[in-house]
Amino acid sequence: MSFDRTHRIWRQNDLQVPRKRSRKALAGSRPRPQPATGPNQVWAYDFVFDACKPPAAEVLTIVDEWTHGCLAIDVQGSIRAGRVIEVLTRLVSERGTPKHLRSDNGPGSSAAPY
Repeated sequence: MSFDRTHRIWRQNDLQVPRKRSRKALAGSRPRPQPATGPNQVWAYDFVFDACKPPAAEVLTIVDEWTHGCLAIDVQGSIRAGRVIEVLTRLVSERGTPKHLRSDNGPGSSAAPY
């Protein structure tokens, strides 16, 4: 449904139309990610997909943002939340708890590539 049509329906029903906020205002109100100031402070995890061959593989990668070293790679056909928690728990027990844990949350994180 387009913005104009939605606006018209709201007006017809005497509803208060929310004001359109600019993208700059939206981006400025979000908290900025904390940069890493040393090793083992900020970990980032992301999912990578390989669908070149028929059994598609999903890869979980966890990286230390300061050293750019890969802390863990987990490859499976499908990675569920429980498996992510297992890998993170193992890393925390080996290396300690990071100050921040960052996720991409991009389109690759929520949808299969096919």
